[in-house]
Amino acid sequence: MRSFRLINCMITLFMTSVVVSAQAPIPDLYNSRDSLGLYNMNLGINSYHFSGLLLLKKLNDSTIRMVMSSEMGPKLLDMVLYPTGYKVLYAFPELNNKRILRTCYEVFGTLSGIITRKRPFIVENTPEASYYTYDLRKRRKVLYIVDSLSHKLISGRFEKGKTVKLIFYYLSAPGTIQISSMKLEHRHFSMNISLSKI
Repeated sequence: MRSFRLINCMITLFMTSVVVSAQAPIPDLYNSRDSLGLYNMNLGINSYHFSGLLLLKKLNDSTIRMVMSSEMGPKLLDMVLYPTGYKVLYAFPELNNKRILRTCYEVFGTLSGIITRKRPFIVENTPEASYYTYDLRKRRKVLYIVDSLSHKLISGRFEKGKTVKLIFYYLSAPGTIQISSMKLEHRHFSMNISLSKI
């Protein structure tokens, strides 16, 4: 009977949900020494395909500037991301659409963790993974999944209501928790992004 209680307590401990106010282990997508992150980028939106570079610059703890440029050099998108919204500094005509800009904010705000910055979250632990869920209000939430064995951030999703809007994956350099590449797909319209760190 005593061993049954011990097993029951251990199962309860593993499945416990706790509301905390610290930050989930979302790695910085930029270097700590210069606050810059540079990535090779492949971006597909509807019938358009772009390849080039993505530059992320941390301006302060709650602001990131994001600049996309094509392989040929022209700037595609220049945005400033905040926890509560974004400001467009420049958008290539094919990207200058409210829905696309809002989606870019959700995508890069979620990947970088800027839209979850300093928000409380719920942690659910299982033997395989830890699930960090952030409630963004208006029926929106972000879920990050961390592998229990390696303690690496492996994937996540952005949900609105009961619908999954975005699914994203983080790939780490061997033997480290440093993010080396990311992949993302939108579930409601044709949008795929692949990023690999330079």
